[in-house]
Amino acid sequence: MVAADNIPFELGTRRLRIRRAREDDAYALARMMSGSISARLASWPARMTPEMARERLSGDLADANRIAPMVMELREDGTVCGWMSVTRLPEHASCGILSYWLGEAHHGRGLMREAAPMAVQRLFETLDIERLRAAVQADNLASIGVLRGAGMGYLGAGRIWCSARSREEPCLWFEIDRAVALGETAAIGHSEAGAGVPER
Repeated sequence: MVAADNIPFELGTRRLRIRRAREDDAYALARMMSGSISARLASWPARMTPEMARERLSGDLADANRIAPMVMELREDGTVCGWMSVTRLPEHASCGILSYWLGEAHHGRGLMREAAPMAVQRLFETLDIERLRAAVQADNLASIGVLRGAGMGYLGAGRIWCSARSREEPCLWFEIDRAVALGETAAIGHSEAGAGVPER
C-alpha cells in the first residue's frame, strides 16, 4: 500500500495544475463550497468554514485510505478552483473511489473534462490500485460526461452514504480498470456488471 505522505502526485494540463492538497488550502476550498455544489457531493457540507475545511484536510492527509487528496489550480494565476481525491475502499484495498468538484465560478469552461482523463491515467501510474470507481447522481449529466470522457464505463445503479446529509442516496456507479486506463487492452463495457456495484 502506498502511504499518502509518499505520493508524489502533480499533474499539469493546458489550463490546470493538480497537486497534493495542503492544510493552507482550507480557506479557498471553504470559500468555494455552496449549497448547489454540496447537493452533488457525498461528504462536503454546504456550510463550511475555513476551520471545518482545515480539519477535513488534516484528516484526509492523515487517513491511510484517503490516498490522494488534491486541489486543482488555474495555471494562469494559481487560483484554487476545485478538488479531486481518491479513497481506497477498506473492504477492497485495490479499488479506489474518485471524487471531484469545481467551484461555481469555474463551471462551464470544460476544466474537469480537461483534467479527468489525464488524472485517471496518472492515478493508475502512481497508485497501487487495480480499478477506479465514481458515483454520480443520475441527473448530473455534466459529471457523467466527465466520467465517460475519462474512459470510465457504466457499472450499474447503487447507493452511497452521504455524510453531508446523513443518509443513503441512489446513484449511478462508473468504473475503469488499470489495463483500460493505461491502454493495455481494449475498453470493455460494464453495463452487465451490476453485481459488483458497492452498496455504500
